[in-house]
Amino acid sequence: MLAALVLSSLGILTLGVTGASAAPTTSSSVTGPYVGQPEGCNLGFFCSYNGGNGGNLCFQANYSTNFPTGCADQNDGAFNYSSVPVNLYWGFNDYGAYYVLPAGHYLLDMTQNYFDKCPSGGTSCAGYGQIMYDNVEAVLFT
Repeated sequence: MLAALVLSSLGILTLGVTGASAAPTTSSSVTGPYVGQPEGCNLGFFCSYNGGNGGNLCFQANYSTNFPTGCADQNDGAFNYSSVPVNLYWGFNDYGAYYVLPAGHYLLDMTQNYFDKCPSGGTSCAGYGQIMYDNVEAVLFT
């Protein structure tokens, strides 16, 4: 009886999906990076991580802000768990070059990402072309 109640509850939680399905599993034989959702980030928030692959959550915000001390210029990963794109800026107060992180997207290893936009267009702004790893100081919800 209890098992039927649990299974019934699971059916409701999965929004009407029926039938048995196996839960995702991990394997020690997998050699590639983890590509799941970074952990600890609340729905509607932007999250910054001090570790790659969504590890070591440093801070999260659901509004435009400068990164706090201890998180600014110490970025290895980011996750935009909001419904709008966010701009990640090279400098405090939305200064200099930025990178657009679409809603629902993440950067697992910022050594692979570069600031690629300037506020006035072109390529002439502070931080343009620089690696994002340990260089992000502000987030702007757009």
